[in-house]
Amino acid sequence: MKLDPIEISAINASECEKLYVKFFDVVKENGDVKMIAPLKIRTHPKRTIVPVIFIRNEVFTGATKNDVDSIYKEVNLTMALLSLMNGVVYHELQFDCDWTESTKETYFYFLQRAKEMKLPVSATIRLHQVKYKERTGVPPVNKGILMYYNMGEIKADTNNSIYSQKIASKYTPWIKEYPLELDLALPVFSWAIQMRDKKVIGLLNKTNEQNFINDTNFIPVSNSIFKAKRSLFKSGYYYQEGDEAKIEFVSAEQLMEIADHLKDKFKQEPKEIIYYDLDSINLQRYDEKIFKEIGDRFN
Repeated sequence: MKLDPIEISAINASECEKLYVKFFDVVKENGDVKMIAPLKIRTHPKRTIVPVIFIRNEVFTGATKNDVDSIYKEVNLTMALLSLMNGVVYHELQFDCDWTESTKETYFYFLQRAKEMKLPVSATIRLHQVKYKERTGVPPVNKGILMYYNMGEIKADTNNSIYSQKIASKYTPWIKEYPLELDLALPVFSWAIQMRDKKVIGLLNKTNEQNFINDTNFIPVSNSIFKAKRSLFKSGYYYQEGDEAKIEFVSAEQLMEIADHLKDKFKQEPKEIIYYDLDSINLQRYDEKIFKEIGDRFN
């Protein structure tokens, strides 16, 4: 993690006191559970850091309690090593896992083990897990982080898979009924959907429309879709002539729309609003004042 001037300025302007930082991923490869993509801090943000551990759902598929005990020990050890290497003293933890009905028992057992560290533990919550809590269960944590994004299928049409007010409205009436204290995570990221013959063939993170506007190898089809004039490699991805890239993002106006829609939907107002994610590519799209303005909507 190395912060650039745009990212540092956004942190200061938003009066941010806490950063949620991904420490590593827990994945399953060839039947073995592995800890990958470890954090290396190059610029210390001088803010409270909350470690986030992303765990793929398949890690818990078919796992026994003994398996989960072993996973917990590995996660705990990796956390301790990375904290020491990066000079981070943490006082709470967050786990990000899109669990399912079939994995809720083992994942929830893992969360119970994590709480043995005597630290506050939070877990990410998807909208469908709020609406269908009787089926998906409620994780045994101190609080949940409602992820208000990734609402639709990634498709080669005009829909925005990151945010849709129409889709969101099918879930928001159930937020007040959720028995767990909820904070809110909002999307300030963009990606490009690579399409070939009107079919999705890839998803490109850390990009925006400016990357294609400035590239003479692409021509604009619309404000958000760009077509490759010839076959080429761009940012490590291969494009055939005629391939299209559809940029998806949530505008500043949509963020304010979300805030206005949600301000009375919680049982108690969120204590924290988290923006995903802190990256200069994403932040260039927004005026720095917007983060404080959104927070004011909930006060």
